[in-house]
Amino acid sequence: LAQQRGFLMFEFFISLLIISLLLVIFVPINQTNLLRAKMTEAISLTNAAKSEIVKYYSIYGHFPASNDQVKIHISGTYISDVTINNGTVLATFGPESGSLNGLSLSFRPALAKSNPSKVIKWICGYAQPPAHFTIQGKNQTNIPSEYLVSTCR
Repeated sequence: LAQQRGFLMFEFFISLLIISLLLVIFVPINQTNLLRAKMTEAISLTNAAKSEIVKYYSIYGHFPASNDQVKIHISGTYISDVTINNGTVLATFGPESGSLNGLSLSFRPALAKSNPSKVIKWICGYAQPPAHFTIQGKNQTNIPSEYLVSTCR
């Protein structure tokens, strides 16, 4: 019997096919997970703005119209700007965020119908408010829902 050395062409193509299939399956999943990880920065950076808005609302009885009323200016690695518009917090992604550059995620306050001066919940992106809550402000999220974390879909 003759000794076989190295790969046969057939074995090489089978190996190449398996590697290609793995890449086709796992690369898009990894990209979506990376985008969702960038969303966590938006969520954590807006927490400071949300707490300032709650304080402002408890003092004045209405939501602040802009960042100047609560004196906050926030940015991060992936977030280029956090803007307040009548209580809605809008996190805009910057150039470091890759394909999310220029897109925004909004967080809107929702007031309890039974006691609007005491209970405020925050609604992220396209999410719906809990029962007995009324959302204030307009959703300005323009990120496709499949890239959002589950609490914002």
